[in-house]
Amino acid sequence: MKISNKAFTLVEMMTVVTFLTILATIGYTVYWSQITWVRDTTRITQLKTLSNDLTAYQAKHDLSLPENTVEIQSWGKTFAYQWVLWENILEQLGHKNDMRDPYDGNFYTYYLLKNKSTFQLMWFLEEESSIPWIEWNTLRDLETRDKIPYLQWKKLGILTDLYNTPIQELDNFGFAKPFDVSTVIEKYKSHLKVNDFVTGNSSVLSELTTVAKKKWKFCKGDSGAFVCTQ
Repeated sequence: MKISNKAFTLVEMMTVVTFLTILATIGYTVYWSQITWVRDTTRITQLKTLSNDLTAYQAKHDLSLPENTVEIQSWGKTFAYQWVLWENILEQLGHKNDMRDPYDGNFYTYYLLKNKSTFQLMWFLEEESSIPWIEWNTLRDLETRDKIPYLQWKKLGILTDLYNTPIQELDNFGFAKPFDVSTVIEKYKSHLKVNDFVTGNSSVLSELTTVAKKKWKFCKGDSGAFVCTQ
C-alpha cells in the first residue's frame, strides 16, 4: 500500500491564514459596531427619559440646581448654570445610578436658565449612524468624529471647548469659577441642537443672553453666529 506524504505548501497555509484573518477582522468590526450602537441607543433613551421626567417634575416644583455649577454670566451677571445631572437631582426624579453613561458611568450635562424656566441636556454618541435622521455636516464635525453631541429639550446653547469637552470638565472653570460670555477670549462651542452649534469667543457667545431671552424658540446657529427671529 502506497502512503502519501503530501502536505500543505507554504503558499496554501499563508492563504488560509490570510483568509481567517480577514474573517476575524470583519467579525470584530461588526461586533464592535453592534456594541457601540447598543450603548448609543441607551444614551438616547436615557436622555429622552430624563427630559420627560424633568418636565413632569417642573409641573409641580421648581427645577433644581446640581450640587455644584458653573455660572454662565454676561458682564458679571448670571443668566444660566451648567454642570451635570448629579445624584441629588436624579433622586428627586426617582432614579439612582441607572441614568449615567453606559460606557464610563459619567453623568449627563445639564444646562438651566437662572429663572429655572427651562433646561437642556447633552451627552455624546460614538456613531453618527445611531441618529440616521440627521443630515451630518461632514466638514464641521470632522475633528470630533468620535464624540458626537446629542441634545434634548430646549435650544439653550450648552458650552464645550472645540473638542466637545463640556466646560465643567475644564480646569479653567468649575464650581465658583464662572464662564463670562462677554469677556471670554478663547473660542468655544455653543450647542443648540444635534448638529447645530456656533463656535466663537465673546463676539459670538455674548448673544447667548439673547437666546435665553428669546426662550430658545426662534434661534439657530447659522454661518458661525446665532440668528434669532421675532
